[in-house]
Amino acid sequence: MAVTIKEIAKKAGVSIATVSRYLNQNGYVGIDSALKIKEAIKKLGYKPKNAISAKTELNLIEINFSQINNPFYSELYEYLATILQDKGYDCILHLDHYQEQDMQYYLDKYKQKKIVGLLTSSPIQISKKSGKLNLPVVSFDRVISPQIPTVQSNNYDAEMQIAKSVLKQKKKKVIIIAGSKEDYYPISDRIKGMMCVFNTFDVKLDLRSISARESIIAS
Repeated sequence: MAVTIKEIAKKAGVSIATVSRYLNQNGYVGIDSALKIKEAIKKLGYKPKNAISAKTELNLIEINFSQINNPFYSELYEYLATILQDKGYDCILHLDHYQEQDMQYYLDKYKQKKIVGLLTSSPIQISKKSGKLNLPVVSFDRVISPQIPTVQSNNYDAEMQIAKSVLKQKKKKVIIIAGSKEDYYPISDRIKGMMCVFNTFDVKLDLRSISARESIIAS
């Protein structure tokens, strides 16, 4: 059986995302991690099944996030990488840091056979010159265009239910800690859902914004 990225990550003691960045030379990988990955590849005998040559083409899907320091996105990337590899695809991580990219950028990569598909949770600008989107694209938690399938939660209703649960605790003062102000799109409906309930029952609210990079995660 072919060695998988997941096996390399386990052997090296690093995340799947780190191994992907190392193999695709996309993004920062620390020296220590790089050496561990290199050693794991050597011991396991890993050989890229999609190496670029005149006779082969990449079977690469690009995953586009605004950031990866949010634990949710790092875990999601590892999950997607595992599933895609099981389906015969490799993936590459692209971070746009909240800088809206033009769809033409991805279409050009598709035409050049650098990628075969795109999964994105980031905003993408679709201009008229882009025309029909022949590139397979799926958007996560963000509606980009009627042409693009979207996987999305009902954030408004979900947060209304959370707010009602808080009210059952007889709390009169509530603080809502939201994500980064740089990208309120996926969380704005969540905030609206909670505030709709809290304002109805005259609960004192305090809304704070904090990005994942500024937060501390206790284990």
